[in-house]
Amino acid sequence: MSSAHFKDTSFPWRHILFSPTTQAIYAANFSFGYCALYLPIHKNGLYTMTPFISQIIFKNVLSWVSDWLKKEKQLDPTKMGKGFQIFSALGVSASLIGLVHLPSCDRTWMALPLLMLYGTAFSASIPGSFTSLVTIAPPYTGTISSIAMAYLTIAGIGVSQLITLIDFMNWPHKWTIALYTGAVLNIFSLELA
Repeated sequence: MSSAHFKDTSFPWRHILFSPTTQAIYAANFSFGYCALYLPIHKNGLYTMTPFISQIIFKNVLSWVSDWLKKEKQLDPTKMGKGFQIFSALGVSASLIGLVHLPSCDRTWMALPLLMLYGTAFSASIPGSFTSLVTIAPPYTGTISSIAMAYLTIAGIGVSQLITLIDFMNWPHKWTIALYTGAVLNIFSLELA
């Protein structure tokens, strides 16, 4: 698209900020940014790397599946993106809730499959909301992705501050609060999808 396009039209800030489609993307990014496992790598290297290894594998696998489904015209791209995003949000929510209830000091290994589920479900966001982010308004992709990243950053800062506040106030069950909040945010992001 030529630069003349941008000179001839006014910038659609209202639509970029408040349309239901962009709000769904922003909510998804906010829920992705809300991540605080705080597993120190020197103590829990296997637990820390598990979701990332899962992401390396499944971001590629799920993106390939998405591209194949589009190529074969098996699903409408909008429905497919929503489907991947639903899997992502529900899978991340389930893994966070599972991390609250299943592992214990005696059964730390129970966290590994949940962390794998977390990484796999998070990976579905690539053919889900992240693909939507770059395709809904191509001339404004930079602006929309910058706003989405701001939501992600605000969530990351927010969860760090929440954990700090809970620690400072000496509230019990800080991880239950933090992980359930993350699960609820992911489920809430589905309301906008």
